[in-house]
Amino acid sequence: MGSLADMTRNAWICLAGQVVATIGIGLQWLNYPQALPPGLLYVAGAIAILLLERRSRWAPMGAVAMSGWIFLGGLSGGPLIKGLTSTKDIVLIGNWVMVAGLVVSVIAAVVAMATARPTEPNLERSTPVVVTSVGLLVFAIGNAMIFGLKLERPIAIVFIVMALLIPVVRHRFMIMISIVMSAAFLEGLLSQGGVARLGTPSEVVDFGATLLMLGGLTAALIAGIIAVLPRRAARLETSR
Repeated sequence: MGSLADMTRNAWICLAGQVVATIGIGLQWLNYPQALPPGLLYVAGAIAILLLERRSRWAPMGAVAMSGWIFLGGLSGGPLIKGLTSTKDIVLIGNWVMVAGLVVSVIAAVVAMATARPTEPNLERSTPVVVTSVGLLVFAIGNAMIFGLKLERPIAIVFIVMALLIPVVRHRFMIMISIVMSAAFLEGLLSQGGVARLGTPSEVVDFGATLLMLGGLTAALIAGIIAVLPRRAARLETSR
């Protein structure tokens, strides 16, 4: 794993940007403390990936992925635009601070990855890696079923892409991104009443879709954690 001294200057700037974004999201949370902002989980995940994978050239990719997802979610649903033009000072400031932090973080992340040397090994195609990929696909199918099996929805597309990239990219950062996404969506499913659909088995589609989403996320989360845990007997294939 190495020490903090292994992080480059650009990686530190990337980390600082995520911290600034966290402050911005925290200010927004003060306006509505009843619910945990999903963005908080994403930036926390990006920070964790940066610190845990600090020796890896691709550690900043977590910040790029999480920031991109926050922007995509905020722009597609409209809350980001509303927040940036809000009449409430704390919401307005919070959104602009968040955006500034994310933008700086992404720019620094790209520079950090472009200038770093690849030193990390590839993950072996182990059972946990395969289960993680399958779990993400299962969730994507379940999520699409809720909306008439529309696999072109952004959420379904993102999870399908992650599932397909994991066996190909074979770096720890990719698994870690899937862990963060799985944890965030599992928290949302549990806290926003999504599991209530399990109480109505007569609604076959909703019931089945919820089972798939819950099972897929749980499997991907647990298998992903197992996949990135250090193992004495793990065989690592050196990057080419």
